[in-house]
Amino acid sequence: MKRFHLFTGNRLEALAAALANTLRRPLADPLTPEIVVVQSLGMERWLSMVLARRHGICANMAFPFPNTFVYSDIFRALLPGLPEHSPFERPVMTWAIMATLPGELGNPDFTPLRHYLDGDAGDLKWFQLAQRIADLYDQYLIFRPDWILDWEAGGGEGWQPALWRRLSEGRQVRHQAALGRSLADILADAPLLSEILPERISVFGISSLPRFHMEILDILSLHREVNLFLMNPCAEYWGDTLSKSEQRRVLRKGREKAVPEADLHIGEQNSLLASLGILGRDFFDMLIAFDPEVVNIFEDPGRETLLACIQSDILNRVDRPSEDAPRQRIPPEDRSITFHVCHSPMREIEVLFDQLLSFFSADETLRPSDILIMMPDIETYAPYIHAVFDRPAGDPKRIPYSIADRGIRSESRLIEAFLDLIDPGDGRMDAAHVTALLERPWIHRKFDLDEAEVDRIRQWIRDVRIRWGVDGPSRAKLGLPDISEHTWRAGLDRLLMGYAMAGKDERTFADILPYDPMEGSETAALGGLLEFTDRLFSHTEQLSIPRPPAEWARFLNEVLDAFFEIDAAAERDAQLIGDAVAELRRTADRALFERPVDIQVIRAYLSGRLDRDAFGFGFITGGVTFCAMLPMRSIPFRIIGLMGMNAADYPRNTPTPGFDLMAAHPKPGDRSRRKDDRYLFLETLLSAREKLYVSYVGQSIRDNGVIPPSVLVSELQDVIERGFIFHDGTNLDTPIITRHRLQAFSPAYFTKATDRDNRLFSYSETNLTTARKLLAERSHLPPFISAGLPEPDDTWRTVDIEHLCRFFGNPHKYLLNHRLGVFLAEREITVEEKEPFDIAGLDRYILAENMVRKHLSGQPPEALFALKRSAGDLPHGRVGEALYEELSVETAAFFKKISGLVGMAAEPPAAIRLDLEGFSLSGRIGEFHGDRRVQHRFATVKAGDQLNTWIRHLALNAAEGPHPRQSVVAGTDKVWKFLPVENAAAHLARLLTLYWEGLQQPLPFFPRSSMAFAEQRRERGKPLETALAAARKSWVGYNGSGEGEDIYYQRCIGDGDPFDEAFQKIALAVFAPLFDHRQEIR
Repeated sequence: MKRFHLFTGNRLEALAAALANTLRRPLADPLTPEIVVVQSLGMERWLSMVLARRHGICANMAFPFPNTFVYSDIFRALLPGLPEHSPFERPVMTWAIMATLPGELGNPDFTPLRHYLDGDAGDLKWFQLAQRIADLYDQYLIFRPDWILDWEAGGGEGWQPALWRRLSEGRQVRHQAALGRSLADILADAPLLSEILPERISVFGISSLPRFHMEILDILSLHREVNLFLMNPCAEYWGDTLSKSEQRRVLRKGREKAVPEADLHIGEQNSLLASLGILGRDFFDMLIAFDPEVVNIFEDPGRETLLACIQSDILNRVDRPSEDAPRQRIPPEDRSITFHVCHSPMREIEVLFDQLLSFFSADETLRPSDILIMMPDIETYAPYIHAVFDRPAGDPKRIPYSIADRGIRSESRLIEAFLDLIDPGDGRMDAAHVTALLERPWIHRKFDLDEAEVDRIRQWIRDVRIRWGVDGPSRAKLGLPDISEHTWRAGLDRLLMGYAMAGKDERTFADILPYDPMEGSETAALGGLLEFTDRLFSHTEQLSIPRPPAEWARFLNEVLDAFFEIDAAAERDAQLIGDAVAELRRTADRALFERPVDIQVIRAYLSGRLDRDAFGFGFITGGVTFCAMLPMRSIPFRIIGLMGMNAADYPRNTPTPGFDLMAAHPKPGDRSRRKDDRYLFLETLLSAREKLYVSYVGQSIRDNGVIPPSVLVSELQDVIERGFIFHDGTNLDTPIITRHRLQAFSPAYFTKATDRDNRLFSYSETNLTTARKLLAERSHLPPFISAGLPEPDDTWRTVDIEHLCRFFGNPHKYLLNHRLGVFLAEREITVEEKEPFDIAGLDRYILAENMVRKHLSGQPPEALFALKRSAGDLPHGRVGEALYEELSVETAAFFKKISGLVGMAAEPPAAIRLDLEGFSLSGRIGEFHGDRRVQHRFATVKAGDQLNTWIRHLALNAAEGPHPRQSVVAGTDKVWKFLPVENAAAHLARLLTLYWEGLQQPLPFFPRSSMAFAEQRRERGKPLETALAAARKSWVGYNGSGEGEDIYYQRCIGDGDPFDEAFQKIALAVFAPLFDHRQEIR
C-alpha cells in the first residue's frame, strides 16, 4: 500500500508543527535516527530549534540533503558494495574528463569543442572546460536520466554521448540514473530488502525537487512512510497560472488558430504568483501526477497590514484591482513593507542600523534573533556590516549579529596567504608581492621576524632598489635580457656586503656596492630575510614543474610546514587547508587521474573548493542574521530584510555554455538560477511575519540620478501601486519609499521641518554633531596654536647657525618639531615594482650633485658610473648610459659656470660665535674660496637657498677675524653675490627676534611666498594687490606643487588667510636687507 503524504501550507511554522506531530509516533527501533531531508544548513538549524521547543529535545535526527539521502541512505543501504562516494560526483568527473578529453579531440564528433581550446590551451583551460562539462553531466544524471541511459545504450549524436560512454566504460559502480531506474526492480525482486530502508522519511521545506528524486520517493512510499512538508503559496489549484510572457504566448497562438480569447481559459491571475511562482507551479503540477495523500494546512494572514493583504491575495489567488477585489485602503502609518533607496552598499547598512534601532525602540518584545537580513552577494556587504554593526559590548546601541554563508577563503587571512604563496603569477617575483607575503604574520613569525623588523626590511628593499626578478638568469627565462640590476640577487648582495664592510658610497667589492646603513644589531633581521627569500625562490622554482595531483598534495603540505608558523588561532584554518589538499588527492585518485598538471590547475581547484565551502555557522545564533539569498531558505522571521536588490544583481543570471543540451531542450522543473531567485523572492515575501524591509542602490553616488531596482522589486511596487491606496490619498512613493541622502550626517536626518512623517532619522550622536556643524554659521578653522605658547627658557637663546637656517626654512615645522616634539606623518614607505627607466626628481639631483663634486675634486665623473650602476640608481643597459652621459654634459657645463667662483680648493671651515642682544649665535661655516664664500647646487636658486646663504653671510660679516665678507649662491639658472654688510649684527638680531617669536606661536613667514611678495612690493614697486597675487600664486602652485601643500603649514594655519598684515611686514623685514645686498652675476 502506498504511504505517500503531502502536507502543504503557506506557513512554515504550521508545517513544522505537523512534522512535530508526525514524529511523536516513535519508530520501531529507538536507536534508529529519524530522517528529515532538507536543502540547507539554515533550514536544518531552524527546524531543529522548532522541534526542540515542541518536544523538549531534538536528538537522534539526521538531516541529509536530497542527493546524499538518495545515494547514501537508499542506494548504499540496498547495495552494500557501493563506495562511500560515487565516482560520478562532479569533482571526480572533472578529473576524469580532463584525463579523457585530450585523447578524444581528434574524433570528428568533438570538432565543436575545439574552439573552446583555441590558442595556448594550457592545463588551466582544459580544467575549466572539464568543470563545465562535469557540471552538465551532473545535471543530466538528475534532470535527464533517460538521456544518460540512452547514451550508454549507444544512442545519441555528437560529442557528449561519445564522451559519456568513454567515461562510463569499465566502471563497476553504477551511477544514480541507472540505480534509480533499477530501484523498483531491486525492491520487487527482494522484498526483504525493504526492511533495510528507513522506517519513515520526511522531506521538509524544499521548494522544488527534480522528477528523478520524486520518482525515488514514490517508489519508497510503496514500502515505507514518506511525508512531504512543502510550503505552497496558494491554497487553490494554480497549475494553470500563467506569467505575462506565457499569457502573451498563449494569446498569440490562439489568434493564429482563430481561437476566441474566452475559450483559452486563462483565468484570474495574481500577478505576483504568476510572475514569481513559475518554479513552484511546475513542481506542484508534477507532484499531482504522483497522487499523494494531500493534507492542507493553510492560514489566511488577514488584511490588517499591507504585507498581510498581499500575502492573503497570493494565498487566495486574488489580483487587484478587479471587479471582485477593488483597491484596498491602507492606514498611512502602515510600515509593514518599506523600500529604502540609497547611494551605496555602505549607506544601505548605515540606514538599516538606524531602522533596526527604531524597530527595537517601538517594540520591546522584538529580539535581534527575530530579524533576518538577506542579500544576493554576502561578500560585498560583509565588510560594511562589520564596519557599522561591530561595536563594543558596553555600547547601548550595540546590536548582536552574525554573518552566514561566507566562503572559508573570504573569512580566513591564512587561507588567502596560502593561495597567494602558491600563485606563481607571471614569475616576476616583484618586490611588492614578496614584501606583502613577508608581512603576513604567520610567515614572518616562521622566520623569527617581528613587525618592526619587517618594516626595516621594507626600507632596505626600497633603498637597495630591488624591483623584480630573482636574478639575471631568471629574467632570461622570461625572454628578457640577462641583467641582474634591480633583482633580488643584486639587492641582497648589497645588504650582505654592507654587513661585512663599509663602502661609503665610494668603493665596491666584486662590483658590489655595500649598503652602508646596515648595522651589526640587524643581523637577525637580515638572516630572516635571507632564509625567507632563499626558501621562497626555491619553492617558486618548484611550482613551475608540473606534477600529478598526488605529488602536488605532498608538496603543498611541505609548503604549509615550511612557510607558516601555525598558532592556536590559526590551527583551524590550517586544518581546512590540509583537508582541501587531502580531498584533492582522494578525488584525483578516484578519477584515476595521474597525468602531471601545472600549479594553476591545483590552485584553481583549491580556490574553488575553499570559496564554495563555508564554516557552517552564523545562521540563527541569537543575533540579527545576515546571510546570502539562497534557494529553499523560506524560514519565517518577524522581520525580513532584502538588501542589494539592484537591477544588475537580482535575479541572478548564470550564463550557460553553448553546448548545454538542457538549455537547448528545456522542460518544466529544470534548474534555473533566475527562476530560483524569483521563487525565493516570493517565499521571502510570504515568510515575513510583520515587516518586509527592502533596500537597493537606487541613486547615483555621482550625480544623484535615478537607478532602477531589481525587476522583482519593481513588480512588487507596481502591485502595491495598482491594488492599494493609503487613507490620506497619497500614492506609493510618499509613505513607504524613502529616498535617503548621500551622507549619514545630512541635516535632513535631524530636522523635522523637511520630513513631516519622520521617515529620515538617525541615532548617531557623531553624525548629529557633524550635522549641527553643517547648519551652524561657517567660521574659519581656528589656528592650531591660537593662544600662543609660554616663552621658552634661556637655553633656547643659545642658537646654532644651522638651526637658525632651518627655522627660516619652515618656521611652523621647526616650532612643532623642536618646541612641541610633534612630527607629522611622513609618506608611508612603499616598495616599487618597476625598475627605473629615467633619472628624474630627487634621484637626478643627488646624482648630479655627486658628479659636480667629482668635478670639483679633480676626478672624472665617469668614475661614478660604476658605483651608481651597482647601487641601482640608473636604468638598465644603454638607456642608463645615455642618461648618465646626458647628465654628465649638463654637470660639466655647470662646473664650468662655477669654476671661476671656486677657482681654488675650499679652505677649512671657521668657528663663529656671536653675542647679539641676549642671544648667543654659534656654528661652523665653510665653503670658503679665496675672498668669498661660495654655495652652489645643481638646481634653480630658491628662496631657501638665498636665505641660508644670507644668514651665514650676515654671521661672517658680524664676526671678527679675517673671514670672507662676500658670499655667492649659484644655481643652474642664476648666480647671486651678496656684498659686505656694515650693520650685519643688527640684521642678525632682528632675525633672532623673529626666531624667538616663532618659538611661541607660528610665525607668518613662508620663504617662497614671502619672497614673491617682497620682490613685487620692494624690488619692483608693484601695488599691494599685485604683490599679494604673486604670493598666492606661489602658495597655491600648480598640480600640488604650491608651498601651501606643506602639512605643517596646513596644520598650523587651518583655513585662515596666511597673507595678513603681519605676513607682509615680516616678509619685507626679512627680504628687504637681503635685496639691498645682493647682485646677480651674469
